[in-house]
Amino acid sequence: MKTLPAIILAAAFFSLAASFAPAQTPASAQPSSGLALPAVSPTPSAPVTVAPAAAEPPADPDTAFTLGLAAYEKGNFAEARKDFIAASRTATSFALEYNLGNACYQAGDQAAAILHYLRALALDPRDPDARQNLALARQAVNITAPDPTFLERVTAWMSLNAWTWMLTLFGWAAAYFLFLPRLYRWRGALPWLLFTACVILSGIAGTALWQDHLHSHDGVVLRADTQLKLSPTANSQAIGVLQAGETAEALRQHSGYYYIRASDGRLGWVEAINYAPVYD
Repeated sequence: MKTLPAIILAAAFFSLAASFAPAQTPASAQPSSGLALPAVSPTPSAPVTVAPAAAEPPADPDTAFTLGLAAYEKGNFAEARKDFIAASRTATSFALEYNLGNACYQAGDQAAAILHYLRALALDPRDPDARQNLALARQAVNITAPDPTFLERVTAWMSLNAWTWMLTLFGWAAAYFLFLPRLYRWRGALPWLLFTACVILSGIAGTALWQDHLHSHDGVVLRADTQLKLSPTANSQAIGVLQAGETAEALRQHSGYYYIRASDGRLGWVEAINYAPVYD
């Protein structure tokens, strides 16, 4: 039983080390667009031939993803986008969202590129290439993102899953160091110092998860001159216009419409075809 504290501390150390280890990112390059190169396929595959433009994308996500990479490398960005979308119907990953963002950017759909870069950053918030490309896509449509707050910067240290594991691990460790010293009559300041450290670390993780929750209803306006309506009907009065690529918070959904709060605080309804949630 005396070895249990050492086991817990070792598990905590390796968990944090894995969480803060640099994420694998694609090699940076500066093509004419200024975008980083597509991410490497997460699974090895043999060389493939790009399907004709008229063909339906394959149902298998790995095959569709590989075809999308091949089409992107050939400069066929519309075909690459179609293949990546086909892959995203049954699977999701950082590499998929990142490459889909690149294909949308190269195809001229900057609003969709912003959406997929945000989805990629939700999976790996520290990736520098995704952040760079997101800034380029926003710049292309004259969108100025607000400076992140301190808590938003803290949240970006790790992914949602990493924060969840950290909260679970150090929450249980705090409970252990609170109750077991009393049962085994351990004396000294060390158990209380370890308890305090675990409480602080689990508090940081809980704060980061709450901050992430505050943005869990964010989405992106997909089409230029999207009407902000007074009610969720086709003939409703338009009370404003939204810009493509603008981020807005969805408050509720009804009959093919989202009731949103725009980045400037305006409230109203937009058609679901003109808006997509980041956390879909």
